[in-house]
Amino acid sequence: MGRNLNINQHKIKIACVIVTHNRLEFLKNCINSVMEQDYKVDEIIVVNNSSTDGTSEWLSSQSGLSIINQENLGSSGGQYAGIKYAYNKGYNWVWTMDDDVICSVSALSKLIEKIDLLDNPGFLVSNVFNKENYSTNVPIIDTRKSKAGTKEWNKYLGNKCVRIREATFVSLLINRYAIDKCGLPIKSFFIWADDYEYTLRISQSFFGYLAGDSVVHHLRNGNENLTIGEETAADRIRLYFYFYRNGVFLVRKYYPLHKKMNYFVKNILSDGIIKSILSGKNVLLKLYTVTKGSLYGLFFRPYQN
Repeated sequence: MGRNLNINQHKIKIACVIVTHNRLEFLKNCINSVMEQDYKVDEIIVVNNSSTDGTSEWLSSQSGLSIINQENLGSSGGQYAGIKYAYNKGYNWVWTMDDDVICSVSALSKLIEKIDLLDNPGFLVSNVFNKENYSTNVPIIDTRKSKAGTKEWNKYLGNKCVRIREATFVSLLINRYAIDKCGLPIKSFFIWADDYEYTLRISQSFFGYLAGDSVVHHLRNGNENLTIGEETAADRIRLYFYFYRNGVFLVRKYYPLHKKMNYFVKNILSDGIIKSILSGKNVLLKLYTVTKGSLYGLFFRPYQN
């Protein structure tokens, strides 16, 4: 396990990384909610993935923000650039999010206050709700057993925390020591599973935690559980290539055999192939995308630096 960072012995320096693409109004609200935190971040880093909706012009007129302008490399390429920038500037913790996240005023302070109460935290994540106040971006609980043979996901419930293994980039607070040991997100993922892969990689050496009283809202549009079989827009269907390529890579690298089989049956066979056929719309494109993405995932060897 990696080193722990004690907030009573170290000056905590925190950078916030926000990745954006063509969602200016969301971005403005997100930045405002970060600026209004009762625990102030030291720097707000906005990674602009080639926005064409006026975002670039608005950002250039703002003070107090650090801007990274780059080609559209998706969520993974944006978080890669932002986290790398923050790490190179020496920050102890990096707080990541999408541009459509609104943080409660104490979201960050509730994460920070947990650090010294927990066992070897590699990352912490907020409790995320959608605009209707339903849970979303729900992390995967860590069901690994202790040396005594018992599961310990509930060990810190008294501190309002649950031990987890996988989470999204929505209000994710990453320990610098975890970046030291585990590196950066995989830039070439583009979208889907980039955050799960990264947090799962970190949790091989550290522990991850969900802080129940750190609350943010993710104002994402559309149905987050939509499958390719239910998708109707051709441009969105093509993006599912990344869903299947990255998903197959993830389960191939990290999951035991029974979870590999479950992924094949549910995600590829049921949600992918069967639902695509039953949809009766863009069937050939959907089947081509599922097949191509899945096959690429079997041989995908992303370069990691």
